[in-house]
Amino acid sequence: MKEFKEDLIKHFQKFNTAPFLFIGSGFSRRYINLETWGELLTKIIEEINGTKPYEYYQSKTKSDNAKIASLIANELHERWWTSGNFRKSREDFKNKAAISEQSPLKYEIAKYILSKSVTKKEDFLKEINAFKTINVDGIITTNWDNFIESIFPDFAKYIGQSELLFADSLNIGEIYKIHGCVSDPNSLILTSEDYKAFEEKNPYLAAKLLTIFVEHPIIFLGYSLHDENVIDILTSIVQCLNNENIDKLKDRLVFVKRIKDNSEPRISDSTILLTEKRIPIPIKEIKLDSFTPLFEVLGSLKKRLPVKVLRRMKGMVYEFVKTNEPTEKILVSEAISKPEDADKIEYYFGVGIKSQLSMYGYKGIGTLDLMQDLVFDDKNLNSSAVLDTVIPSALKTGKYFPVFKYLRKANRLTKHGKIKKSVEIPDRLRDFIDEFNLERFYPAKNYSKKKTMIQKNHNSIKSIQRSFDLTHTVYYIPLLKQENIDISDLKSFLINNWSEELLKKTHFRKLICLYDYLKYGIQAEQ
Repeated sequence: MKEFKEDLIKHFQKFNTAPFLFIGSGFSRRYINLETWGELLTKIIEEINGTKPYEYYQSKTKSDNAKIASLIANELHERWWTSGNFRKSREDFKNKAAISEQSPLKYEIAKYILSKSVTKKEDFLKEINAFKTINVDGIITTNWDNFIESIFPDFAKYIGQSELLFADSLNIGEIYKIHGCVSDPNSLILTSEDYKAFEEKNPYLAAKLLTIFVEHPIIFLGYSLHDENVIDILTSIVQCLNNENIDKLKDRLVFVKRIKDNSEPRISDSTILLTEKRIPIPIKEIKLDSFTPLFEVLGSLKKRLPVKVLRRMKGMVYEFVKTNEPTEKILVSEAISKPEDADKIEYYFGVGIKSQLSMYGYKGIGTLDLMQDLVFDDKNLNSSAVLDTVIPSALKTGKYFPVFKYLRKANRLTKHGKIKKSVEIPDRLRDFIDEFNLERFYPAKNYSKKKTMIQKNHNSIKSIQRSFDLTHTVYYIPLLKQENIDISDLKSFLINNWSEELLKKTHFRKLICLYDYLKYGIQAEQ
């Protein structure tokens, strides 16, 4: 096992890009117990109360499942629109079922597949957990079910040939469902008519996938070496290449074959023979029983930035290159002064959020910036970045600064304003939050002793404003009963009296932090 993993890691280290997965029906059979195509059609015949058995259609079509699907679709069409058995289906799908006579069958198949659930088998669940950790650039699949996107919700999904062909895909964090998806039943490549239309566009699809195949290692899962879908696509891709470039595919194509003899997983050289030109393509073949070792290797590949970040970064650069104009979301900088320096840098990407971050970055943000962002909500700060970069410095320099807004927006607080136990933060910050209470905002003792009088005679911020000057109003607002401190009134008071002079005063800062505490801390989910 150890030797297999080491060999596989060395193999993937040959490439400067992460792998793509090419996933077939065997994957769905394994993890959601989805039937083979023939079994699925048999099941659907039973589900729709068909009068003829699957074998009847086999005899009429020489066991061609695409033709069988066409026959079933044509027979179902009339019954689906008229029978009471399909009343609920018509209510849910009638607007989209008018597209073709085959739409009702596609809907019934999609509905059945959506009813499938993930396996409960312990060994398979272990594989699925390992699958969730893999580092890949994208996934191509002929599967209809939504199991893959449930594992990778941050990946962008392209359904069908048309959506992929005309999309500005980035080849990072993407799922290409080239045979359609149950989320759009009419997209399913199911019948002989569907396959004919698909094959007509196959060269265009191959051209779109060509860059992926020559720049990434491609791992085939859930397919046999003789699968027609794979052979057709590889044939179309190879037809775009000359002999010299065909050789570049060597080592990039990795086929995974399941064996059931409990032997150790192994990787070896092999070939796949494309039928039309009898072209032998060199491949790597992995043989194993459990997919866990493979997924663990893919999970151990060099960790990169999160998929959402990568897609956003690449998308911004793509738009900039297309238009040659920086937008409000991208800051162009000449930080790499010499072209040869670029080869020495592993990651360099200058992206600035509009306004303040484009000027000085998070390390340049101070307590006053946080206070302004809290009250005016005008800086579009990333809460996690504030907590990780700005708050630790604020803790060292004082005890009055906004923090609850960023904890709340980063989903690190309970509804009672305490740090969630599962969240990893510095002990100093956790202690800082745990010790928080309204008395922290009280003025000096000679003013605090008037708390009883304030609470007896005043039930709102406006009442205090009418009775005292600005300085005393700042002192006395924290002495009100909590239920009498209206958050909207407090915000209005802070905005109307905002000035550089008052921001230098500790008690005005206390009032800002009181607003932070009441709005985003203890009252955030009441």
